[in-house]
Amino acid sequence: MNSDLKEDIYEEIIKTAGHLLVTGGPGSGKTTTALKKAVRYIEEKKLDHGQSILFLSFSKAAISRIHQTSSSIFKTNDYQKFLNIQTFHSFFWEIIKTYGYLLGTPRMLKVISPHEEDALRRGRDHDNSTWLVEKNELCNKNGLVSFDTFASLAMEIILRSEAIRNILNSKFPFIIVDESQDTDTEQWECVKILSDKSDIILLADIDQQIYDYRTNVSSERLNEMNEYLRPTVFKLENQNHRSFGTEITTFAKDLKDSTPKNEPYNGVSAALYRPQASERDKKIRQSIGILMSKIEQETGKKPNNIAILATWGRGVKIISQALRGTEVRKEIKHRVQFDETSAFLASKVVAFLLEPKSPENLHRDLIELLVCMGDMAKAKGRENDWKKYDKWCGELKIDKIPKRGKTIPGFEFILQEIYGSRHSGNPEKDWLRVKNLLINSNVKEIIQIGKHAEYLMAFNRGLKISSGLTRVWQKTGSYIDARTILNSAIIESQIISDYKEMKGIHVMTIHKAKGKEFDGVILFNDTNSSPFILKGDSPPFNRSRKLLFVGVTRAKFHTMILKCVTDSSSIMNGFNLG
Repeated sequence: MNSDLKEDIYEEIIKTAGHLLVTGGPGSGKTTTALKKAVRYIEEKKLDHGQSILFLSFSKAAISRIHQTSSSIFKTNDYQKFLNIQTFHSFFWEIIKTYGYLLGTPRMLKVISPHEEDALRRGRDHDNSTWLVEKNELCNKNGLVSFDTFASLAMEIILRSEAIRNILNSKFPFIIVDESQDTDTEQWECVKILSDKSDIILLADIDQQIYDYRTNVSSERLNEMNEYLRPTVFKLENQNHRSFGTEITTFAKDLKDSTPKNEPYNGVSAALYRPQASERDKKIRQSIGILMSKIEQETGKKPNNIAILATWGRGVKIISQALRGTEVRKEIKHRVQFDETSAFLASKVVAFLLEPKSPENLHRDLIELLVCMGDMAKAKGRENDWKKYDKWCGELKIDKIPKRGKTIPGFEFILQEIYGSRHSGNPEKDWLRVKNLLINSNVKEIIQIGKHAEYLMAFNRGLKISSGLTRVWQKTGSYIDARTILNSAIIESQIISDYKEMKGIHVMTIHKAKGKEFDGVILFNDTNSSPFILKGDSPPFNRSRKLLFVGVTRAKFHTMILKCVTDSSSIMNGFNLG
């Protein structure tokens, strides 16, 4: 992004006092201008020790992008220390941790990880009335807080206490809200409350509002903000500093509006694959090299990062499998962003098998494994399965071995393998060994656990889990409390706004890519795993077009459409992509 913005409108934004609403498309300079305004605010207001500019965004990756931009704008550490960049989750959690006791909750609060919540919910809808009562009781009686209650709890705290509002206003006299069009009701309410004494800058792009299918995210949010805050409005719709010199944004707008120009677009291309899985996987791998070559030809530099995006999680899995190594092909290293409950719960099984074991505890160990299986069934809403596992646990508790099924003999075989060997002390090696024991089982349910567990350790949370396991091994010579280490890593990765550069190859859904930017983007189209036309969408496919708009505009230099030669979807009709 160009950090040397000199046009009059940008300077006007920086000079204008009070609440602001700045709208514009991807790469229009919203973030850069807001940060430059923050510098001006620091210079003019002479912030005291303990005060800072609060920059709120939705994802950790967006936080990374904001950090990267701020490092070129905040020239000295004296200024950087006044910038507090957080996700909504981390900001709300700080409020809840500090003041939650005022709501009558226990003093010591613990976060329920998403996979734990899914297991507790037992397949019921998120807004199921019985589940909502249970969730409130978990918080009020046991101090267990789920992620989706962060905003409502923080809102209640600051609504109840004028003293806390004054503390937050004093600490954050200037607040920037990224992607404000996607704020839910409670998030907006919190911003609204703080706006009485703090200056608010809302950054928004209505064309990127892809979460309005959620019940508490309103398509009228910007109108509500306008009506309440009465901000000065600046529109940057015609500015483009992300993919400057290309027609990526033009293509994205034409795709969103279904107005193809029937000519090639500079910086946009297409590649085709044959429908056979082997041919599809081969083309997915080849497309990375093709895209990297195009970017190097167009810019004179090799790309720092590339994203391969799918519309569904199933497509992410197919892409990741295609990039992994086999006996006949090398692995293409990549990182996957995912939010699969099955991966978390399956990894809990692996972590349990890493913990110290003794043959005399066979029945107890089998019970623990069946409890994990039950949690996975509950998370999927498979009542018959979890009741079956509960029944088997009851029989094992009275030393009665269940006669039916292959699951218990399969787990017993794996446990005997664990009992008869010792872990190496190398977390990656030991995790892989246990995972392979699961995958090489002859029991379908156990094999699935091993396959699901591949995601977590191999990608995002692997480093945190591995370092935690290494520390405990160095202290105790074992992986005692491996499940606690696993859970802590998952929760930390959800809350902490750590800054990491997005280098290399990344695989994720378009929803996960929102707020990020990459040198190049590949959009994967597959009818069965990553369709461009979303389920339930009808002509002219506005919801699907808006999602693809977000995906296309993640690219700075080049976007490639990768689709099957047999694809018959009409959404790309009329576009000439070479």
